[in-house]
Amino acid sequence: MVTMRSIFAYFWKAPERVVFFVACCAVTWYLVWKYKDKTAILLRNKIVIPASILIVLFLNPISTHFLVSRVEETQYLRFFWLIPVAILLAAVTVLVICRLRQRKAKVVVAAALSVLLLAFGGNFARLTITWENARPNWYKIPQSVIELCDYIEQDDAQPEKRAVFPYPMNLWVRQYCPEIEMPFAWGSIDGIEKINADLYTEISKHNIEPINLREVARMSAEKGYYYVVLWADGDYLNSMEDGGYEEIYRVNKGAAENAGPYDEEYILYRMAKGKVS
Repeated sequence: MVTMRSIFAYFWKAPERVVFFVACCAVTWYLVWKYKDKTAILLRNKIVIPASILIVLFLNPISTHFLVSRVEETQYLRFFWLIPVAILLAAVTVLVICRLRQRKAKVVVAAALSVLLLAFGGNFARLTITWENARPNWYKIPQSVIELCDYIEQDDAQPEKRAVFPYPMNLWVRQYCPEIEMPFAWGSIDGIEKINADLYTEISKHNIEPINLREVARMSAEKGYYYVVLWADGDYLNSMEDGGYEEIYRVNKGAAENAGPYDEEYILYRMAKGKVS
């Protein structure tokens, strides 16, 4: 039941999208019934019916338990909700505008819908905090992430490339260098080992309360994560050296106090040779 409620809450984070989806489904069925429109029939068969069935299954507590018991709910929803809905909303909107006979009416409706889209697009600003950067390289990945990954890959002291990256740096590591194994990715700890979850929780205290570096080092060493990346200006208790790690590299040295998350100064620590099991 909890999973079903969490999925419903996920849907209702954007109620305008849900309402628009229901409206597009209704318009699709109307165009099929009234005009036998070929495009509407295709949308009905390929998106409306399958998406509706899946939504019903996900909102049923019994079927939801079996569908998402081993996988993060949002992983399913990205494929079974976000993708088909985005296609349906765009396709039905264009289909309705194209069916208008007068050119003036088409322009007015298109302009009105554009205004509505911008009005409900408030999350654009939030997305830029995480994803926007200066595109400093061909990979379109923050340069600090590339420098840290390259250093880890080229470091001969540890043949196994296992590292701890804090959020939001960890969002990009797998994309650029999948050879580096991490204890957690993105912002989720569901389904991972308790010690990795505890490690995530401790590092997530950044800007909230002091991080106990001795504990970070202990947990990282216990799970064999030879490299740990942390903020240079964090609020810390103890030190990584207390837990057997040594500083080997820094990126963005001398960064400004108001630097963005990818432009802050970060320290790369490596497990001391004597600590390797």
